[in-house]
Amino acid sequence: MITAFRMGDALRCVLVNAPGGANLAAPAESVVRCRPLRNFAFWRQSLARNLNRVTVGDWNGMELSSLASARVRGGVRAWEVDRLHLKAPEQAVDLLEQVVRAAGTRGAERVFLRVPQDSQIVDEARRAGFFPYYEEIHLAGHGTGSSPDFTTNINGRRT
Repeated sequence: MITAFRMGDALRCVLVNAPGGANLAAPAESVVRCRPLRNFAFWRQSLARNLNRVTVGDWNGMELSSLASARVRGGVRAWEVDRLHLKAPEQAVDLLEQVVRAAGTRGAERVFLRVPQDSQIVDEARRAGFFPYYEEIHLAGHGTGSSPDFTTNINGRRT
């Protein structure tokens, strides 16, 4: 049964090192910083009863079978699912519906979920009411250490 996370659930996560496995959500923070979210920050926010975060999970005894968490993105009306851990993709619909409902009780009017285009949960997310909003392309490069052949002046023009 999917329930709202309580302080005891956060403590249980610390004890069993949950959530484990891959985070199926790709929040802006992980894309910009190019590193996964750490469990420590999640546990700290959960224990502090942060009003800008909602978390729901499904426990099977001491094992966390699924978890979804959303946080304020740019104001109380826009939220982002930043954690989505599932044992099976079919758990996604109920879990996403619950986390959206919980965010709605905190003032969310829109909840965003960023996933790779080929993600296994795209169809389940659509069944939960999510729809494609826009497509992103992220490019990364490695600096060569040499200066470019041009400079940019204060007006943004290359010289």
